[in-house]
Amino acid sequence: MAVVRQRGDKWQAIVRRKGYGQSARSFTTKRDAETWARQQEVALDRGELPVSTSALKGTTLRDLLSGIGTR
Repeated sequence: MAVVRQRGDKWQAIVRRKGYGQSARSFTTKRDAETWARQQEVALDRGELPVSTSALKGTTLRDLLSGIGTR
């Protein structure tokens, strides 16, 4: 989910998604911030952005091997 907030004279867009961490960027206009946030969310939905390594820390070799036979 994206959050757009004003910080001083700039607009900050923050996109958070479980397993992907947080992306944030500042813009001079609210419209630019909203556009960037939507683009980031679409890229996440399409799987175009890398997964956070912290999401993989709890994955064991057994988890990976057990998933091979299910496809």
